[in-house]
Amino acid sequence: MKRAAPAVVILTVVILTAKLAQAQSLDETLVWMANTLRPSEGNNVVIHRPYPHRPPDWIRDNLDPYHSETITKFTHAGCHVELEVDIADNDMITGKHFTEHDTGSFDLGDIDLNSIRMKNACKPFQTPTGLTCSPESARN
Repeated sequence: MKRAAPAVVILTVVILTAKLAQAQSLDETLVWMANTLRPSEGNNVVIHRPYPHRPPDWIRDNLDPYHSETITKFTHAGCHVELEVDIADNDMITGKHFTEHDTGSFDLGDIDLNSIRMKNACKPFQTPTGLTCSPESARN
């Protein structure tokens, strides 16, 4: 039994070191994400324009429908992540501009990795004004 004790100690040290290295790697990744999403980097905004090629009369009439999301804050503590997002919708039907501020949070440990799927959410098709997509094409 005395000979097994050093092996148990060594194994315990290796396991703890591996766990610590994983935690540092996660923390380093989240720090990198926070730095990448800083407003000064310009990587924190997504704008969806349902009509990327607007007809000339829309341009003339200053019609520019879009939906934008801007991450204004990204924080983390361990596996807990929190995002603050400014949302803007420019609705050409009503002629109004809507803005909203949302906060969301989640724990990375709660995500079932087997539930994540990538899908073409908007399969483009040709229209007279250029490529676009519709809810019907997204289902295919």
